[in-house]
Amino acid sequence: VAATRAVCAVLLLGECVLCGLIVWKVPYTEIDWRAYMDEVGGYLGGERDYLKLKGDTGPLVYPAGFVYIYAWLKQLTGGDIFLGQCVFVGVYVIHLAIVLAVYAEARCVPPWVLAALCLSKRIHSIFVLRL
Repeated sequence: VAATRAVCAVLLLGECVLCGLIVWKVPYTEIDWRAYMDEVGGYLGGERDYLKLKGDTGPLVYPAGFVYIYAWLKQLTGGDIFLGQCVFVGVYVIHLAIVLAVYAEARCVPPWVLAALCLSKRIHSIFVLRL
């Protein structure tokens, strides 16, 4: 159990460093962040008619939960992409910590197997580069 916890701590620290390097060195890929910020801007401006909420890419097609979460993100970051990336890094690391804790508690795999949870280029891309 102690070895598994140590591996989990090292993996989380490594992910924090890796994600920091990704944010610092890899150019952000604009896919939807600006459109999301535009779409929730109407909501934050007081508009409550869903049909009138839209951005540069068209009308808002996501449910209210999306609007609430991204409205909070816009208030938190001011729409700044770098700050948004930092928030998403935090969400990713918390998510990874929970998954690692579940595996550690279950004791169903050897500690070294947990490193595989950190190897997905796609997860890093979604959480850190594309938001």
